[in-house]
Amino acid sequence: MTLAPSRQAAQEELESWRTAPVACSLTGGAYSERADQWHRVLDGADRRATDEGIRLTLPADRAGAVAELAASEQQCCRFFDFRIHLAGHRLHLEVRAPADAAELLTDLFGTAS
Repeated sequence: MTLAPSRQAAQEELESWRTAPVACSLTGGAYSERADQWHRVLDGADRRATDEGIRLTLPADRAGAVAELAASEQQCCRFFDFRIHLAGHRLHLEVRAPADAAELLTDLFGTAS
């Protein structure tokens, strides 16, 4: 019989991005290609600063592309925390990262307006 993790263990897993090393396993061309993918899918997004990152608002029809990129990003950059919220015809993407990753956050997701 498998037991569900305790609340503390679940919370620690949700917050693991805070202690993950700020390092991306993508190099050179792969990093540039990923950045270009983010820039294309986030084109025209409304950007707002949050306490630990940025909140982007987009048309909901980009949800599949955003979710796919976020899942891929977690494979190489575990220090990012992604939250996707659909609200009617709008998609809200919140991306958080440790302070040491501020430059990477800006490179991929832009700056808040």
